[in-house]
Amino acid sequence: MPVASGAYIFSPNSTCHPVGVAATITAVVRGEVVQEVRQSFAPWLTQTVRLAAGWRFAEFEHTVGPVPLSPPCPR
Repeated sequence: MPVASGAYIFSPNSTCHPVGVAATITAVVRGEVVQEVRQSFAPWLTQTVRLAAGWRFAEFEHTVGPVPLSPPCPR
């Protein structure tokens, strides 16, 4: 269970879902052209960070969902 950090995802039915601050690195890919780090914040929230040779920016890809419907936020 993630620790409540103050970061929440809110769903239409007025429930919210705490997201842990710490991410687990699930994969590091180092190729000749692209380097990539895959992170998991929750089973339903992941992020991939990519940097390719010659790029002047990093690419961030987020995947969200399906968001669980319980438990509700602490009060």
